[in-house]
Amino acid sequence: MKGRFLLGAVAGAVVCCASVAGATTITDGSKPAGSGAVAVATCETSTLTFPRRAIDNSSSHYVTSMQVANIDAACSGATISVELVNSSGTGLAGGSTTVSGTTARVSFPSTAPAASVTGYVVALAGA
Repeated sequence: MKGRFLLGAVAGAVVCCASVAGATTITDGSKPAGSGAVAVATCETSTLTFPRRAIDNSSSHYVTSMQVANIDAACSGATISVELVNSSGTGLAGGSTTVSGTTARVSFPSTAPAASVTGYVVALAGA
């Protein structure tokens, strides 16, 4: 399988560093905490957006899923992974799904309180 791997880190002071053959790392520290958009390479040439997060009704308001939008059609069949991170870049929860179309809904275990999520680390593999 031709694997293409790409990372994007979004938000505040979150910085993701990787040096992998065929990998591209993009950071965007200009976006407000908890949201953002990054342009990525390979099959993705436009800017990913994160228009909505779902939270549960618990007292911690855990993030249970997130929509990733503006995915290029060329990425259909790729796996998209999203890691929710806090202000020090520590992963709080992660999930992945197969891209089908131009949006993807990534689900997470209930381990990331919404108030603690200040950024996302996004990876596309495949396609």
